[in-house]
Amino acid sequence: MPPAAGASFTPSLSDAGADSTHPEQYYEQMGHRGFYRDGWSAVTFPPASDAVLRGEMGTPPSDR
Repeated sequence: MPPAAGASFTPSLSDAGADSTHPEQYYEQMGHRGFYRDGWSAVTFPPASDAVLRGEMGTPPSDR
């Protein structure tokens, strides 16, 4: 298996006051995209789908 790409989290575990080794990050989660750099962030909020607006998504029928 190839080594994982990215910055190590180890310094944060050994010293809570350690400087960040990862000053910027791009991420995607559930249709939202975001970028973080040095305390600033930019995040997108895509429009809800028709199914979400009609209440057909989110809570499975067995849980209603």
